[in-house]
Amino acid sequence: MARTPNPLRPLAVAAACAVLLTAGCGHSSKKKTGATGRSTTSTSSSVDVTSTSVTLVPATTAPPSSGQTVKLGDKDSGKTVPAHPGDAIVLTLTDCFSCGYHWNITTAPDANVVAHRSTQDTQANNPPGQVGGSGTRVFTFQAVRAGTTHVVLGYFPPAKGAAAESTYELTFTVA
Repeated sequence: MARTPNPLRPLAVAAACAVLLTAGCGHSSKKKTGATGRSTTSTSSSVDVTSTSVTLVPATTAPPSSGQTVKLGDKDSGKTVPAHPGDAIVLTLTDCFSCGYHWNITTAPDANVVAHRSTQDTQANNPPGQVGGSGTRVFTFQAVRAGTTHVVLGYFPPAKGAAAESTYELTFTVA
């Protein structure tokens, strides 16, 4: 389980700081002619000190985001995954989708704690005409609010109505 920082967070903080620092800053330039007859530039700066207050308002639909990404894979089944509200949880499982085998969620997590956002398939990178090979199915979840929930996925063969050949389970603990 690796936590990856959100690359946009430092940029957003820097932009907000720049706006606050430049607010009220005055600048003036005046051209003067010196004793030599040449034009010179005199620069003066003044800064107006103003009081700025920021009011944080609690979100009504979801708690603040920590913006981290928790990455999980084939070997993480059975683990308890800690997360914070707003974290993305990306589960990448190997499958043989081109053979008809696939992972599906059989027991969904409580969407009030961890919501399922998307499922994406990546096919094996086979030479033209070759069938089969390992691909991946990527499940993306998002931690919504504090709580504990459980998810179960089944690995299904291509036969219609067949039972899962194996299962994969995780427990999410959001704090």
